[in-house]
Amino acid sequence: MKKRRIPDPQARQHREARRAQRELQMHPNPDEGALLSVRRAARVMGLTSDVVYRRLERQDFPAHVLLRLGSRWFFRRRQLEAWLGMIPDHAEAETPVAAAGR
Repeated sequence: MKKRRIPDPQARQHREARRAQRELQMHPNPDEGALLSVRRAARVMGLTSDVVYRRLERQDFPAHVLLRLGSRWFFRRRQLEAWLGMIPDHAEAETPVAAAGR
């Protein structure tokens, strides 16, 4: 009979951290990378980094958008852009047709 392994939360964190480091190495230019720092994500969202940190503390972002590497937070670019596209106010503000009609 095979023993069932108990999942180790620290092992999962280490796997996530190694994967994030590989992604950062693959994309050294932050504008092209798959991960965004809090500062870059704040620019994409049109917020200040202080507001983003407050929202991180309140857990206002969906988990699939975030990645934590040690004490630093990163946003997954594609998931963030998709999530922002689902928010009506942000999607309208980003379309040039909506801005031209005002």
